[in-house]
Amino acid sequence: MAANLLDPRRLEHSLTHDLHWARVVQIKGGGVMMKGTELLFKGSKSAAIQCVQTWWCIVDPRAGLAALGSHARQASLPDSIPTTIEG
Repeated sequence: MAANLLDPRRLEHSLTHDLHWARVVQIKGGGVMMKGTELLFKGSKSAAIQCVQTWWCIVDPRAGLAALGSHARQASLPDSIPTTIEG
């Protein structure tokens, strides 16, 4: 399975590279946590650089951002994760 992050204003436009071999790790707290591998290519003849990625896809903005902050504290992630909704 591959996942990609779409621009909500232009659904045909992807905001990131595809997440290959994606799998859902957790569904709760207003979001879905997915893990997979991003493949980056430097040139047409080069081998892909594989980058392991974890995505937190927010479905319900308020609950999702609160859960993301909780995950950050548990995993000792940087404190720069937004905890409020702007706009």
